[in-house]
Amino acid sequence: MGTLLFTGDAGTAIPVGTEAVSGALVFETTVAARISANGSSEAPAKCQTAGTSGNVDASTVTALRSSVNGVRSVTNPAAFAGGTEAESDDSFRGRVLEKIRRPITSGNRNHYIYWAKQISGVGGAKCLGAEVVGPGKTKLIVLSDQYGIPDNVILSNVADHIENERPVGPEVIVAAAAPLAVDIVLTVKVAGGYNVADIRQGIQTALQDYVTSVNREDFDTAPARRDEGRQSYISYYRIGDLIFGVDGVADILSYTLNGGITSLASGYEEFFMLQEVTVSGDQ
Repeated sequence: MGTLLFTGDAGTAIPVGTEAVSGALVFETTVAARISANGSSEAPAKCQTAGTSGNVDASTVTALRSSVNGVRSVTNPAAFAGGTEAESDDSFRGRVLEKIRRPITSGNRNHYIYWAKQISGVGGAKCLGAEVVGPGKTKLIVLSDQYGIPDNVILSNVADHIENERPVGPEVIVAAAAPLAVDIVLTVKVAGGYNVADIRQGIQTALQDYVTSVNREDFDTAPARRDEGRQSYISYYRIGDLIFGVDGVADILSYTLNGGITSLASGYEEFFMLQEVTVSGDQ
């Protein structure tokens, strides 16, 4: 969902379903509008294509699909958000198994996590009770289905859904998990027949898969435990194993994790985000 900004002649009607484009994507207004005396008007809109492709950046909607008399230009003043991919079979099975394995009673922490994960675009959630966030409060920490930061539309959908489902009582706070940057700098000995460019993508992919798996494990096990002080780790030595396993890496000459040579720990409300992987090499 997002907003389209139209400019043109004052009084020009913008009907429901007016279409604008960003490349091959089509966006349509969901509410009628009329250009005001100052020559502009905004209208809420949605992408006609389901999924994340409609989450376009600001100012990337640039034209009407068909001309509208009195309208001179259209754009999106802010990024569109809230588009998510259809739930996979594995994700659906995971939610069913989670409900079986983790007892749900009215309003316990497992219940709040279950409600959050019913929302499209949510990949994981943790729940903090009154003993942590204060009397009469419950806090949900949410991760996207790509194990990254969920956008505000997803968070709003979670909050609205829980408000409709929860028992009367606690104030519910819904927040995105906080990213903890993971930066890796490494120098490798490159095997014969390869160059640094050949192996860089393999290293990036292996490390991203590892970081994602750590986040998934952390959030998937959260409902089963009450220890908010427990930390999740990116293992310094596991990173070395992964790098060494990439085709074209003959040896590892040096590597650092966030500037050091020790494992990296995250807090209960954090998740790891692979940010920079800098690779250099010698033949």
